Amino acid sequence: MRRIVFLFAICCAIMLAPQHGIAAQELSTEEGNSLKAQLQALGIKHVTVDLNVRIPIPAKTRINNLGLPETMPAVNLWGTLLKPTSDPLDNTPRPTILTCTAYRREMVITMGAHMLVHGYNVLCVDDRGSGSSGGAWTAFDPVEHHDTAYVVDHFIPSQPWSDGKVGMFGGSYMGIIQFLAAGLCERDAATGEPTHLKAIFPIVPMSDPYRIIVAHGGNFNQEFMAMWLVLTDFLS
Repeated sequence: MRRIVFLFAICCAIMLAPQHGIAAQELSTEEGNSLKAQLQALGIKHVTVDLNVRIPIPAKTRINNLGLPETMPAVNLWGTLLKPTSDPLDNTPRPTILTCTAYRREMVITMGAHMLVHGYNVLCVDDRGSGSSGGAWTAFDPVEHHDTAYVVDHFIPSQPWSDGKVGMFGGSYMGIIQFLAAGLCERDAATGEPTHLKAIFPIVPMSDPYRIIVAHGGNFNQEFMAMWLVLTDFLS
């Protein structure tokens, strides 16, 4: 019976997976009002919410694991920006905390909202093919890490509200992305230190995916893997 349930869940995951590009949709006014109510409930009063920030990611060619060139298509990602000010016109350059997620930005952005009271901007971005962002989602795909590194090195530092310093925050999948993207971020040629990325805060990321997640004790973790694939596809 467990095998039948597992196979059914995998089939659902495959059918639901966004194999083709999806149309990006902005968050609605109702969702914006819900976010503001959540921030107020957390006691965060002085904040400006920019609900839909379009982040254009250009096409890029990389060398894949087979040593062959592979083009990563251009895409529009969407993010939500919180600034620690009551004045929407206040673009004082501040450091920015970035969270990239496959679990929908409107659902997870408040996890990092406490950073606002310490003077940080908070930017939460839907990964390619998830939430509002265009493209197709493939778990832990290198294109996802390149997207995140582009946001760190090019998009955020180019904004008037940014002082060029970026940190990343998040748990589980959002923590794993931090490690994988950090290795792709630009570095100072003289010191070897990242140019814009100043800190990461990965919470409960996997250190050994085989033993921790995929195969506990050598047995395939069919319940969790099937459930995770189906739920994440539903969210996408």
